[in-house]
Amino acid sequence: MQEYLHIQYFTVIDICTSSLSTDSEIISFAALRFENGVPTDRFFEYVNSGVVLSDSVSDILGITNNTLKNYGTTMEDAYWQFIEFCYDSELVTAHYNFDMKLIERICKEYDLPVLTNHITDLETLFRMKYNRGYSTRFAEKQLGISTDEEADWRHLDIAGKTYIALKEPYKEENYIEQLRSCENEIERIKIQLLPQEQENKPS
Repeated sequence: MQEYLHIQYFTVIDICTSSLSTDSEIISFAALRFENGVPTDRFFEYVNSGVVLSDSVSDILGITNNTLKNYGTTMEDAYWQFIEFCYDSELVTAHYNFDMKLIERICKEYDLPVLTNHITDLETLFRMKYNRGYSTRFAEKQLGISTDEEADWRHLDIAGKTYIALKEPYKEENYIEQLRSCENEIERIKIQLLPQEQENKPS
């Protein structure tokens, strides 16, 4: 039952950074909450930590230094809002190792609480199924996933639907395994009771 609830109620998180290095700066937090298989709520916040984005990074991300300066909040404020939104939710991320190293670092630097949520690494699930790393485009094609979300939320919606698609078979397998275990236990009890039934039969 707990595994089933995780599939039905979870939050996909995404952390955008100034580069692909683990010593880069976080420039935004995003989270998309799913309930019963569909997105129901979302969170997004820019972070203005003083980092200056290169022109190439700005072009790739579609985020300018002026955007961070005008709309970004402090790291502390953004992170507190982020963990409050994610409170008591199963979390899913496509970049677990990278994201967690960044979060651990900023928690130490800014004296912030670490995430205590259970976190599922979508990359690991994807490798178990397809023996390759996760990508939005491959998930769309392989699993037949579609989305009506706008560009900024499209990758999170697809990640959430991919998580559901990959976890559902494991839920069914666990259910079947539990069912078989119960059937075996019933048979074992029947075998144990059989001699007593024979003794109690009238001669």
